[in-house]
Amino acid sequence: MMRVEHLAYYFSRNGQPFFKDVSFQLKSPGVNFLIGQNGAGKTTLADIITGLRPAQGELDLPKAAIYLNQQLPLLSSIRVRDVAQLVLGIEHGRLRLTTEQLQQLIDTQAYQFLAPLWDQHYGQLSGGQRKLV
Repeated sequence: MMRVEHLAYYFSRNGQPFFKDVSFQLKSPGVNFLIGQNGAGKTTLADIITGLRPAQGELDLPKAAIYLNQQLPLLSSIRVRDVAQLVLGIEHGRLRLTTEQLQQLIDTQAYQFLAPLWDQHYGQLSGGQRKLV
């Protein structure tokens, strides 16, 4: 279990707190997702968890983490299936997934979105499709 207690983060440009007294636990090892509104601090929090930004508080952080930031600069040549296999493979302990196995692991709406894109290169997708993948 990864533990964060009384996290505080201040922007250096104005000294105002962005996070103040935030506490939570995450499953580790495992796959965790940050979901929230634009500007809510998801990227800032992920940067703190992975050690890219300093913060105050009691942080029991993982020794290693995989963090795919918003830009995904190295992913244009890989296929949608590679992204799905990375995320779902870690979660379910599988190195390879067929579309049939994918259908068993995710909901119908997600499957209907991913299946037609399965063999497409990530760089060929629209920005919206990339975010959804």
